[in-house]
Amino acid sequence: MKTRYVTKVDDGTLSGFDRNNAQPRVARASQPWADMSNPVGIEEGCPQGRNRFGKRAFSERGCRPDAGFTLTEIMVVLIVIGIIAAAIIPQFIGTTQDAKVSAAKGNVSELEAAVERFYVHMDRYPTTEEGLKVLVQAPTGEETKWRGPYIKMLRNDPWGQPYQYRSPGTHHASSFDLWSKGADGADGGEGPNADVGNWQ
Repeated sequence: MKTRYVTKVDDGTLSGFDRNNAQPRVARASQPWADMSNPVGIEEGCPQGRNRFGKRAFSERGCRPDAGFTLTEIMVVLIVIGIIAAAIIPQFIGTTQDAKVSAAKGNVSELEAAVERFYVHMDRYPTTEEGLKVLVQAPTGEETKWRGPYIKMLRNDPWGQPYQYRSPGTHHASSFDLWSKGADGADGGEGPNADVGNWQ
């Protein structure tokens, strides 16, 4: 590998030579890069650039000085990000809603099975007034017959509302209705707001 040395002479020029062939190379002081403030790594024909500290700064890709993004480039990037977000976010929202509906259906099935076990031991379904709490706490006066708890914990639905119970039911007149009111927290509804019940 050749080693280049650069020295400054009295006439304002830079004299450089290679150690191996001792061939002098002279750079005119009129060229912007001929400055002893940065004698190492100077390439002929490189335009001058300065960083925020006032010193010359060149990019790793040759002679072009490092430069930031223009306002137009930043705006283009932001527009592209906005388009991508507008296309992807609704899909995630829909996926989250579907997951909540699936979770509600699973919870309704689990609670329905627990109510049926209660029926086997108690020879009756919980009344509407008792609700689902008798699945975790024995009804007053019937502690000896109660074999619960029939579930570990009585949780709310995926939308944070309590599960609803009615006996006898509107949809199941001889047994009970058990449902979640859905995303809107109200009976009825369509789409994401539709009830999730044991009659479906």
